[in-house]
Amino acid sequence: MSFEDFVNSLPTEIEGRRTAKVTHEYPCGQCAGTGKWSGGTNRHGNSKCLACQGRGFFTTSPDERAKHRAAARAKVEAKAEETRRQVKQFAEEHPDMWADLVACRTDFTASLYASLTRWGSLTQNQIAAWYRGHEKMLAARAARNAEAEAKGGTVDLSPIRAMFNTAVENGQRKPIYRAEGLKLSLAPATGKNAGCLYVVEIEDDAYQGKIDGAVFKAVRETKADTLSRLQRIAANPLEAAVDYGRKTGVCSCCGRELTNQTSIEMGIGPICASKWGF
Repeated sequence: MSFEDFVNSLPTEIEGRRTAKVTHEYPCGQCAGTGKWSGGTNRHGNSKCLACQGRGFFTTSPDERAKHRAAARAKVEAKAEETRRQVKQFAEEHPDMWADLVACRTDFTASLYASLTRWGSLTQNQIAAWYRGHEKMLAARAARNAEAEAKGGTVDLSPIRAMFNTAVENGQRKPIYRAEGLKLSLAPATGKNAGCLYVVEIEDDAYQGKIDGAVFKAVRETKADTLSRLQRIAANPLEAAVDYGRKTGVCSCCGRELTNQTSIEMGIGPICASKWGF
């Protein structure tokens, strides 16, 4: 008799006992074995218990399920820790790039930051693209700085400083001076530019830069003749103030219209002239 014939001759009961798989059922504690969620409709639009998937029981014991959950959490935590390690290593290898990604100034850098913190790395193409953009940005910044420096410079602005100091000593809390189409004001004493004088174009209220000590620090939008106008003011602040008052009919120091005949003839209010040391 062949082996196959032997197996076929075995009683069905014996074969069933040999092949039957013992299955244990552990009631679901979430639905009390009903397979239905007690809260009504779940987020999937039905009343099935999400814990046991509507069966009402589990085929593994609570201890086994707890071990599986703990193992899954440990796996997730290990992955997260590895990602953090990779991100830290990336930040050490590319400090400038990392600082830019953290700032998220553009959609591009924001997307790179999201990818890096999720996967722990970036592709070589992504890294190369950032460096190309960074080099272009540095070149453009250098060009802007060079352009601004060309419009600024070190000049003798001590007469301007002196009249502002006099105005403050005479009780002017926020002294403002107007001449040559420019408006000069004292920076707040508590700010990062304390001691500086702001320079603004009167016509369009455009910021032109600041006077820091003896240096006029221009910006990209500074007009080409701003420095020369400041030099004319510094050469004779009173003359510049009078010229402004006679041309505009407005006092250079307080900004009010000159209505008194004496003030109109002087080109400046006598009270302001006294307070500013003219």
